[in-house]
Amino acid sequence: PPINLGQEVEATFNPNASTIVYSLDLVPGQRVDARVLSRTGITSNPLWTLVDPNGVRLFESSSTANASATAVVGGRH
Repeated sequence: PPINLGQEVEATFNPNASTIVYSLDLVPGQRVDARVLSRTGITSNPLWTLVDPNGVRLFESSSTANASATAVVGGRH
């Protein structure tokens, strides 16, 4: 589903079978920060991936560390 910058998202995640995909519209120069605010009941870390409209991977992080990137092109990421 689409989300907005600054929006907190709460999700139930099954680490054995879950992929949750969100999208957001960005303009060139907008910065995106992704982070886990809290988690309970799972032992695996989330995999954050941000892909631009051209299929270019802007970041990928497989830990609870923050991930961030700046959009180079505008559109749905």
